Amino acid sequence: MDIRQFSELVRIEFGPKMEHATPANMRKFLCRMHLELEGNDPPQGTFIIPREKATNYEQVVAEFLSKVVDFPPEQAVILLWVFSSELFYARLGEQYEEHLSDLLTYDINE
Repeated sequence: MDIRQFSELVRIEFGPKMEHATPANMRKFLCRMHLELEGNDPPQGTFIIPREKATNYEQVVAEFLSKVVDFPPEQAVILLWVFSSELFYARLGEQYEEHLSDLLTYDINE
């Protein structure tokens, strides 16, 4: 997949200015992109858990970043877009969860 094809997929999925992106639909899109970019096509409803040598998140990220700098530029841009989107929307989802948790635990008698 080249950058033009990837850009087109992103815009179709989320709109020209990402106005339709949410943590939920971004997570689904990123899962599809990981499978497509890795060339994996697992049976429907299955998960593939890659074997990792890294023992913590920092090692996983360091290994990824050390490899991505050697990729062709278009591939690197796509992978870095996917990676940064994962980080941003994961954090956004956490913020939504925290906010909703506060609302659900609000005591009206206080």
